[in-house]
Amino acid sequence: MVKTRKTCVFIGASGRIGRLLRHSSARGGFGIPDMYWQIRNAGGVEDKSFIWNDFSDPEPLCTLAGRTGGIDTLFVFAGVSASGSKTSDADMEVGVTLVADALRAARLAGVPRCLVASSSAVYGESIGRPFDEAAPLSPVNAYGRSKVEMERRLAGLDGVTCLRIGNVAGADVLLQNLSLDEDAPPRPLDIFPDGQGPRRNYIGPRDLARVLGGLAQYDGALPKVLNVGARRPVAMNALLDAAGAAYTPRQCAASPHQDIVLACDLLETYCAGASGVGDPVDIIAQWAACRS
Repeated sequence: MVKTRKTCVFIGASGRIGRLLRHSSARGGFGIPDMYWQIRNAGGVEDKSFIWNDFSDPEPLCTLAGRTGGIDTLFVFAGVSASGSKTSDADMEVGVTLVADALRAARLAGVPRCLVASSSAVYGESIGRPFDEAAPLSPVNAYGRSKVEMERRLAGLDGVTCLRIGNVAGADVLLQNLSLDEDAPPRPLDIFPDGQGPRRNYIGPRDLARVLGGLAQYDGALPKVLNVGARRPVAMNALLDAAGAAYTPRQCAASPHQDIVLACDLLETYCAGASGVGDPVDIIAQWAACRS
């Protein structure tokens, strides 16, 4: 019997990005009917959740693959717990090991495609132009170094694509705990000599779900690495303005930290139009939809 429905598994359903994507999935964002969500403890997030708390044990994934007739794509968004420090090489190494264990399990379960969350942090500070996938890697912190090491370990595996994701609206520090209460104190925001804040390639949760769904269902080989973000970068002050959130400008000197932006042309080859254009109002609307 020929299998026609795609079955996908998302590892990291309880993480910051995972929670946002579950909201988008509930609204059909992925376009994948058979999506299963990995959790570590009982009390699942939804009907299609399954417990897998030790990635070094492949049995839960292999059992799910047998029960569903095979898993087509594994999304690997697992990482260290919230208590882990992104400035600690030891803490970040734990995340590298988790991913490596999950990929070994995927091979045993016969999963042909794995999409693994990496980060734009692998590039480091600005080089004066958008980073494309061939740009040199020069991370400036433990988190970025761990992602480079993860990519190195996975480079020789077939069917594995590392996604160098920019900023996911609602998962990064700018919006994650943002209060829209009028009485909330304004947060400080670096403002550079051009009057703008830091610029990054944000992507809304809905658009990220569309990207992942498009890549999972792409009929053909994917590259080893892909930048993931909206087609145009957006300034953080524009996002706060779109959200109606107050901030206190903190004037800064010109810095290569202002523009850490990605060239996402290659992504368009595989899922044209899915990532959005980088409109701050639209990005904020996607974030707000996940809060309702």
